[in-house]
Amino acid sequence: MGVAPRACVMIEGSPLGVTAARAAGMAVLGFAGFAPEGDGADLAAAGAWLFRDMAELPGLLGLG
Repeated sequence: MGVAPRACVMIEGSPLGVTAARAAGMAVLGFAGFAPEGDGADLAAAGAWLFRDMAELPGLLGLG
């Protein structure tokens, strides 16, 4: 795609996905809306910035 990883944002819902995206040099937004306890602590521990509602996504990406 020709885009540097540091210019990308990954939206992820699993700790393994967060870990992979961070290893690639990407910023990661961790969707905790489906987390078993709803807190997403495992996503945060892997390096993601958490959000719980997809309606938040445009604002997090600077689109609205």
